[in-house]
Amino acid sequence: MDTDYKGIAIIALIIVALFGAGLFYVISEGNNRRVALELTRQYLNTNNPEEQMALETEIRERIEKPPIAMTSRASLDSFEVLIANARACEDYAERVQSDGSEVDTDEVWRYCMDNPEVLTLPINLIR
Repeated sequence: MDTDYKGIAIIALIIVALFGAGLFYVISEGNNRRVALELTRQYLNTNNPEEQMALETEIRERIEKPPIAMTSRASLDSFEVLIANARACEDYAERVQSDGSEVDTDEVWRYCMDNPEVLTLPINLIR
């Protein structure tokens, strides 16, 4: 029985390449999402129209990249939906903090952005 080492090596190389490409995609999309959320936070906190326009352009570039694969958290919604959700999450974070909880509002805001379904739940059910 002859073992085809060349064929095994080619198949192993293809598997490693596919795994590496998938890992690179997941990491880059995660970084892209993190940066887009940080830019969204800056957009909401600035009152300068020129700076808001520059941030809007950069956010749109980040969220409108065509995704390679459809994953649940890989892509963000449209800019308008993203900003509306970010504002709602800011209100949510303020409500959680004013409820007497010792929590970091940035952490609550990011959790809300990752899990927008919490906006429909009463605050006392989340704890």
